[in-house]
Amino acid sequence: MRKVRAACRYIHFIMTAKWMWLPPKKAKVLVYDRVGSELFRYYIAEECFSVLDVRGETLNIWIMFRALMSLSLKGRFFFKYQMLYVQAVQPVVLLTCIDNNESFYYLCGKKNLVKVMVQNAYRSSETDTMGLFIKKKTFVDIDYVFVFGVAIGKKYAEYIRGNIIPIGSFRNNVINETQRNSNTHLSRAVLFISQYRTPPVNPEQFVQTSAGEQISWDDFYRAEMILLPFLAHYASENHLDFFVCACQSGPLSELEKKYFETILHGAKWEYLVKTSPYSSYDYVNSAGYVVFIDSTLGYEALVNRRRVASFSIRGNYIPVDDLTFGWPYQCNEAGFFWTNRVNTREWTDIMNNIVQVSEGDWSTILSEQLDEIITHDPGNSKFVHLLDTLGITTKIGDTEVG
Repeated sequence: MRKVRAACRYIHFIMTAKWMWLPPKKAKVLVYDRVGSELFRYYIAEECFSVLDVRGETLNIWIMFRALMSLSLKGRFFFKYQMLYVQAVQPVVLLTCIDNNESFYYLCGKKNLVKVMVQNAYRSSETDTMGLFIKKKTFVDIDYVFVFGVAIGKKYAEYIRGNIIPIGSFRNNVINETQRNSNTHLSRAVLFISQYRTPPVNPEQFVQTSAGEQISWDDFYRAEMILLPFLAHYASENHLDFFVCACQSGPLSELEKKYFETILHGAKWEYLVKTSPYSSYDYVNSAGYVVFIDSTLGYEALVNRRRVASFSIRGNYIPVDDLTFGWPYQCNEAGFFWTNRVNTREWTDIMNNIVQVSEGDWSTILSEQLDEIITHDPGNSKFVHLLDTLGITTKIGDTEVG
């Protein structure tokens, strides 16, 4: 059955991709995966820049035939395709911000190829990147890994041989340069950051832990079912507006809105539609008070010095012990603006804290708590410095992101 599904994916990939007939051009920087590549394009000169599509956007027929002729990696056609693509481009740097694609770890090219990986989102040990490492139980070699903070950097170092460099969220470091808050109507609002995903065909198998345990869709989102009515009530009692910041866009956005309508039936609230990949940043940077469970965007809001509350309660409903606030940094169970506990009295105190705290005190509190969890490198200066060191031509500020 697995082979049949793989064959279907291959056929779909080949039939839907745009076919490219000529060999790929040589480039100093090859970005693995088009998703997120626009963030790198902001810094890297066009003549140095190329992208390896791995999701079916394009298919290089010249490389495909070479891959089909080589049967040494039977059953791994697309990995072979990617290997040959890298070898054809002959990059100085192989770069990605999709750190949870296992294939990237094992790709290689010419002997002096420099591999650079950027942490894309907040991670846990049970799923995504760390789950891949735990299953493999071996080190991988990546020359430079740019991570959110010191604590998660130490976790990556348990599985990766290379230079671990904390810079915060690469995406947020770019967005902070190019966009400013413009939604003034959110200044007196509580904004909840959605992490909604549509249920799979089998909702009982929504997420699988590194130990192989299945987590259902309903259990995963039980935290939202408990927290959202509380937030709507708090906003109403304190004469604040209440908004939900969409996670999905397009047709999926309607499904997401209906999901929250079932949770917030009878409450006063508004749904903020995702109009671009970066509109959520504008909403969050405009909101008076931001609330999240374990969203990457929530941590980014904290490092942007927004007034943020984190109710990291998902681990109370699913068998995962690393969804506590700031993981893998060892925080207390609760603090001034966060808690891992389901306790509405504590939740009220935390909301009051972020609403009432002075700007000076808030800045001091964040400085004391965030260093290990997530840092900030405006303009990704450490990344740009590495490019300069490697002889890659850079451009700064002449391309708008979003």
